[in-house]
Amino acid sequence: MISAQEQSHQTEAETVVETPVYTDIAEYTTDGGLLDEIEVHGSKWLIVTYTDQLETWKKVWKKRCATGEGKNQSILAELRTEEDILLREGAISQTPSLTQIYDTTVLVSNLNGPMNSGIDRANGILYSPCSQEIIAINIESGKEINRITLPLFNDLHSVSFNQKTETMMVVSSGADKVIEIDRSGKIIWKWDATNYADELGLINEETKQRRTKLVDVKDYREWVVPTPAQTTHINTATWLDESHIGVTLFHQGIALVVNKETNTTQIVATELVKPHGFQPTEDGKFIVTSTGQGKVLVLDHEFKIIEEITGFFDGHPADEISWIHTTFPIGEKLVALDQTLAEMVIFDLKSKRIQRIKHPHGWKVAFIDRV
Repeated sequence: MISAQEQSHQTEAETVVETPVYTDIAEYTTDGGLLDEIEVHGSKWLIVTYTDQLETWKKVWKKRCATGEGKNQSILAELRTEEDILLREGAISQTPSLTQIYDTTVLVSNLNGPMNSGIDRANGILYSPCSQEIIAINIESGKEINRITLPLFNDLHSVSFNQKTETMMVVSSGADKVIEIDRSGKIIWKWDATNYADELGLINEETKQRRTKLVDVKDYREWVVPTPAQTTHINTATWLDESHIGVTLFHQGIALVVNKETNTTQIVATELVKPHGFQPTEDGKFIVTSTGQGKVLVLDHEFKIIEEITGFFDGHPADEISWIHTTFPIGEKLVALDQTLAEMVIFDLKSKRIQRIKHPHGWKVAFIDRV
């Protein structure tokens, strides 16, 4: 499946220079029928929200930004403080709930799982990251099955389930590691993003100073490691096949492919802003979202950028944080998660059509799929 030349993590970062097609989403034609085109009889939308009380979450987050917390070593404190618990938990319910929207059944998991969840389709199980543990949920009933937690877990941001290997690729952002585990929590493989970024000179000295206490940590769950103190703030690690993992590094603004068999890497996109998601499509392409730019990248099977879609921030209020989360391929369509306007933006690359679907404004939607 992967035919692009891989580069060693020990070499200097190189970028594939291409001239992609540039498209503004404003050029797309509004079509209210796109949702119907990706409906599957007997299936349902699966939507995972970080919280259903987004405004409460925003207030706490903005307070931390305004007070400058997270900009010095003092934020690295053993065990969680009351404010950290508020930031991570808020008033968020830990109980999944079922609701109805647009005549389609939606499973809403009000979990502290800010990023991609993994789906075991054969057994109907959703694996959702939740701070320092993974919660396994029965998709049909919405009931919790079990929880997985490990000493390397801190600020989990994504889970990707591989149906062939029956293992999960887990992003532990607080530890700056990608960890492959089985259903029991046994560690199969791990990749250290701190070592990778440091070898390439991609970690600034300020961040290194914040990390001085995090040496030979035995249990990351005992620490609060907020985003500014993370060396890379890995957002995504997605299975592309049985050997290759698509990874995005938030602080460095890059997307790369890691070969877990050879321990080599290939940087495929740079100069991104707060990137999220590295999603494979059904026709062999890949989708990366530059969240802070409101831009979606389309890569071909060799990871060359062939199209950039911009303009997602048009219409965003000036006093709001513009945020286009991960873009998910659903069938032949793409669905971008606009957390600012509380919309699912469905668009078709071939026909250049678009449909915007509102959801409750309190939802901070982080993952969407069809099951």
